[in-house]
Amino acid sequence: MAGGFYHIRDILAETFKEQCIRECGRFEPTRTSQDAITLAAQWLDDPCGQGLLIVGNVGCGKTSLLEAIRRVMNGAISALGGCGKIEWRTAREIAELATENPAKYDDIINAPILAIDDLGEEDATPKRYGKVVNPIANLILHRYQNHLFCTLATSNLEAKEREERYGDRAEDRIAQMFRKMYFPGDSMRKRLASIDPFRASDREPWEDELDRMEADTEPITFEQWLERNPEIADVLASVPRPSSTNLMSAYDASCAIHEAANNGNIACKSLIARSDRHFRLRRMRQAKEDRLRAAENAARMKEDTGDAA
Repeated sequence: MAGGFYHIRDILAETFKEQCIRECGRFEPTRTSQDAITLAAQWLDDPCGQGLLIVGNVGCGKTSLLEAIRRVMNGAISALGGCGKIEWRTAREIAELATENPAKYDDIINAPILAIDDLGEEDATPKRYGKVVNPIANLILHRYQNHLFCTLATSNLEAKEREERYGDRAEDRIAQMFRKMYFPGDSMRKRLASIDPFRASDREPWEDELDRMEADTEPITFEQWLERNPEIADVLASVPRPSSTNLMSAYDASCAIHEAANNGNIACKSLIARSDRHFRLRRMRQAKEDRLRAAENAARMKEDTGDAA
């Protein structure tokens, strides 16, 4: 990927944070998660012809990191003018498709870029045409033989457990196909849910509203934004469209919208109100995260003091 390691790491870190907030309601950075982001960014910067296998305990953040990587890669593909996207499936879905929809299964195992979540959570030996098969082992061998090495996966299984489940031949291919990254630590979900007074179950209504506002995080063009807001198209009709030689168009559009609102345009007033609300909710979330971080740091210091005593 273009942009350099530090640029990639910063983008991935921000995307991972957004994903954790979306899934858990908050984000609490740890040394483990920061190390994992750094290793993943190194892979994105230079895959060296290998895929990426993220191994760790249940709930430690593997799926959130894999989804963050997928979003960063999709953004890079779009920025470079590509039209392809990463095929994302759970191992359980792939195993079910092997028997229920063989044609779709064949499409998935031949995807140029494939992300598989939770290797080892699927039924290892379903039947196809009366014969016992191992769809994931077959997928691994197929992608190895066809040099489809751009494969990403998460798993709770260590090497010995994978060998028992998929066979020594498939595990040998995994060793060659993947750069392995270990995500140590206990369940992030359980740890965050145990912190008082900001438990995950204590979400406030405005947090759901903010999640809805930020649900669509994929970048869009100026024209796509206009399509989503057709009621203000006439206000922006005279505003130059963004280009490499016109970097002020976003500022011009904002000025036009505010001027129309001041002149009584209801649609523009509503748009500004939504934008202001989104900004206020982001500030509220940041404040809550800061309180959460302070509470956890205080709890850690109390625990450390107790251990020292």
